[in-house]
Amino acid sequence: MKEVIEYILASLVILSTIPLYNFIVDQLYSPPELEVDYSFAAMFSEHAFDILKEAAINGNLSSPLIDLSTHIRERLSYLGNEYGFQISIVSQGILRSVLQGNTFKIYTIDRGNVSLLTIYSNGSIYNLTLTNPSTIYSNDTYMYETALPDPSQIKFIAIILDTGVYRYVDYYSNGADIVYLGNINNTLYIISDHLFPPNLDKYGLQGVSAKIISYSNSSFLITKETIYREYIDVGINWESWPIYFWEKYNEVKINYFAIYEGITPSLPYYKYKLSILEESATLIARYNITTRFIPFPPFIHIYINPPDIIYNESKSPIVYDLNAPIYNLLIVLLKDADGNIHIAVWYPHSIVIGDNVPKDLPVRRITMLRRLGMIDYYITIYMWRRSI
Repeated sequence: MKEVIEYILASLVILSTIPLYNFIVDQLYSPPELEVDYSFAAMFSEHAFDILKEAAINGNLSSPLIDLSTHIRERLSYLGNEYGFQISIVSQGILRSVLQGNTFKIYTIDRGNVSLLTIYSNGSIYNLTLTNPSTIYSNDTYMYETALPDPSQIKFIAIILDTGVYRYVDYYSNGADIVYLGNINNTLYIISDHLFPPNLDKYGLQGVSAKIISYSNSSFLITKETIYREYIDVGINWESWPIYFWEKYNEVKINYFAIYEGITPSLPYYKYKLSILEESATLIARYNITTRFIPFPPFIHIYINPPDIIYNESKSPIVYDLNAPIYNLLIVLLKDADGNIHIAVWYPHSIVIGDNVPKDLPVRRITMLRRLGMIDYYITIYMWRRSI
């Protein structure tokens, strides 16, 4: 009987400790959830996108002058040191491009207009737009194909796929020097880790000639030297031979240059301010008129010889800054005194911001298709807790 009573009492003691044991295991010894809460990750994604959109509009999406990872952490202080993140930004509507001989093939995930801007080693430009794919594959991939002149001289090709709803960008480079664009105090700069041999060296300025290339409605707009003339007076001499006539006019010449401004503070990058150089002068040009007799058949031909500039009063040049942002700017083409081609890109095809994604921690992933500036990107955000 005594043994039965001891057994019953022991059982009661064990049963009385089970709730306490369950509490300790469930509440005190259970680790917190390692994976970042979805609502928190979604909130971070929206805040990070706003910062990226601002950087894209201002030309700082790929600028080496701004560390976007640090910038995001400074703006979103609620992250603290507890959370890690990585942001992958890819304009992946254009899968790849291949140059085979003189045939250029572009593979896309959607159908639309494919615009190509081809830059050659001498700085010349050839552009065209393909409206229909050459091949449609069963996995909903499209291939556009065209023949390009002088393939051995191609240095760089900018590609834009415009579906009417989405717009994607990619680039093909064949040895072009890729440099950066950056916004410094709302002025557009070329940023490079090396100096360019200048082909502008006057008025106390040094720089390289630039072509600013923008995109709109499936076509590229390319800046070039512009000359304006305002005629003041035109006259002709009929009193004696030889006859001549003259014209007096104001001439304004506009060129685009990246003007050297030194090295960025604390960073080993050379900076060039994108500028508009305006040169003006008042000129008098004289054209001599001569005749020539040709016997078979007998005709007298009148020739107007090239003009002699008999008066040239140049005025002081004016330099204007090229202000940012420029929403539809795509690239800037630079050609230095040695004939080297440099390409500065406003909208990159892909960039990665943040830390390496850990392999031993739970990682929350959010993907969204959003427009940054004028280009659509797939933005994939990875978040994780650094510690518990």
